Amino acid sequence: MKNKRGGASANAFESNQVGKRGGCKAPGQNGRFLIPLTAIRCPGPCEAGGSGITSRMRYEVITHKPAAQAAEDVQTVAKQHGFGTLHVYDLKETLTSKGFPQSQACFILEVCSPAQANKVLGIDFSLNVALPCRISVYENEGKTRIGMFRPKAMLDLLSDDPALRTIANEVEASMVKIIDESK
Repeated sequence: MKNKRGGASANAFESNQVGKRGGCKAPGQNGRFLIPLTAIRCPGPCEAGGSGITSRMRYEVITHKPAAQAAEDVQTVAKQHGFGTLHVYDLKETLTSKGFPQSQACFILEVCSPAQANKVLGIDFSLNVALPCRISVYENEGKTRIGMFRPKAMLDLLSDDPALRTIANEVEASMVKIIDESK
């Protein structure tokens, strides 16, 4: 990626190569790959558009419930698993009120297990940037979907600490249960 002076951008580079650790490939311009410097440490092989990135980075289910009901159910189930709901963003309402009408419902729930968050912060306080966890409930193509970015995949990008991997695995297992039980 070029900056205004024609040089390489400070936060990304173009490459015909895969990232250094089995690397993520994200299509850039002219058939090249644009790799953000913060994402060079990809946890295993994953290519944009393939099933690998979806299964490694995102977990999602389809429900027959309306989005608002599914969002309420996520909050109830999250509480049963020791997660509190810090905030619920109604993206459709917010964007519509700002003059950008949306036709599909989208609720973004910030959820947190205080015990797990405390463990993460005790190991590496700078990982507060990855907190809290988010679950999205939204309509797309006539279906209601409940999904999240996988905590393990996100923390793998941010740290090599084995203790954090253990915590991320535990959080991810709980979050998958929350999503599955909410559908």
